[in-house]
Amino acid sequence: MTGARTKRGILLSTAGAVLFVDVLTKALVRTYFDPGRSVPVAGDLVRLTYVLNPGAAFGLGGGRYSHIVFPWLPMLALGVVAYFYWRSSGEDRLRLFALALVLGGAVGNLLDRLRAPGAVVDFLDVGLASLRWPVFNVADIGVTLGAVCLALSLGAVDREPSEPVPLTPEDVSA
Repeated sequence: MTGARTKRGILLSTAGAVLFVDVLTKALVRTYFDPGRSVPVAGDLVRLTYVLNPGAAFGLGGGRYSHIVFPWLPMLALGVVAYFYWRSSGEDRLRLFALALVLGGAVGNLLDRLRAPGAVVDFLDVGLASLRWPVFNVADIGVTLGAVCLALSLGAVDREPSEPVPLTPEDVSA
């Protein structure tokens, strides 16, 4: 498979899988749950709780201008994905996987904001008793995991070995 086909295949298959699972799970939650309803999955540790989130990932943000800013965040993410995608080789699979995760998640939350202006459906509720992580969705997982993998991929570039410096006779005798 050529480099361009590999790049495209990794991007489309991974982003497509994230987007499919995100859209499907949000549709199931909207169909079978009432907002605020919570169902234990693994005791109190993992619950499904239907929340309409007007903020960013993990309920961050809000405030007076959030309805103006947050719809543009997925567009910014798409721009970042496009920039790094075109600069990446087909050999850098970690970076391509990371970009695909961000792409799938960004598109998932963008579609949700277009479907119901001002909010996305969140439903994954993790924690113990009152110590809980903000409720999130599959798209948030994709964006967050993709950002971590992208940071690792970009950090790996900095750690690549440079060209070896040949030793001189003075280096050996010193």
